[in-house]
Amino acid sequence: MGEPEFITSASINDLGIIEIRTKGPASHESLKKNTNLMIKLGTKLAAQRKPILILIDGTGITSQNLDSRQAMIETMKKLPHKKIAFFGPALLMGVVDTLAVLAGKEDSIRTFDTEEVATKWLLEQ
Repeated sequence: MGEPEFITSASINDLGIIEIRTKGPASHESLKKNTNLMIKLGTKLAAQRKPILILIDGTGITSQNLDSRQAMIETMKKLPHKKIAFFGPALLMGVVDTLAVLAGKEDSIRTFDTEEVATKWLLEQ
């Protein structure tokens, strides 16, 4: 039996927010795939002159490693966005907070305990 697969669903919800929902172990390759999905959806929003707001559900991430953390910093630096909100387990959110600081994006990337609070922050002007 092989390693568990990293599964991602990506869409633009009714509020105009890009939603990323993941399940499984995070890796450099899986984050690269997610980045490409977010860029594709962000391009659609930008073409409609809408802000690029991204909601990332980290509740299904089962593990991460140094490569995935480095990929996350790269993604945070290059991904066009107005705001990115993560929600999920406290331990993972602590890592995300640290990575946002290292990427110099702590003003536009935040973490939250719940999806509701994360969405509320995204929609604030």
